[in-house]
Amino acid sequence: LQAAQSVQFVPDRSAQTLRRQRSKQVGLVMPNAFNPYYAEVGAALQRAVVDRGFEPVMINSATFDITSEINACRHLASLRVEGAIFVIRASETEDRHLRNLIERQIPIVMIGGREQAVEGMSSIGTDGFEGMRQATEHLIELGHHRFAVIGPPPQTQPGEPTNRAEATHR
Repeated sequence: LQAAQSVQFVPDRSAQTLRRQRSKQVGLVMPNAFNPYYAEVGAALQRAVVDRGFEPVMINSATFDITSEINACRHLASLRVEGAIFVIRASETEDRHLRNLIERQIPIVMIGGREQAVEGMSSIGTDGFEGMRQATEHLIELGHHRFAVIGPPPQTQPGEPTNRAEATHR
């Protein structure tokens, strides 16, 4: 042990994975990490993964297109990750790359809505319409009557099936 420390030995991660047949890695795939929302989600996911004894493999797709998502899946498969978490998908129709991970027995969790999940994948989603309706009700109860909704144009966020601004009119 002293000899290893004196030469600043670093274990070979690939060799450990082959020997143990476990990578102890979880892939985190997300769009634009420069967006404060995705940066916060990514940081929270990273903490949760580390707290459970795994190493996060962060993949940020600045272009957020189907090609980069396919490449991310290939990379995760080559690393033999033990799980993958996707924060929204680039395409709701193209899913062969996700099915490939599922066939390799890699559990996948989709954050962003059930409509983006494929069979064999778990999902976590929110109801933006209902959330906005409840927020509007709360503001009305406080005596407010004029509202402004600041956000992306309706249905421009992948996985956002309804226009949240519509909820303020009900």
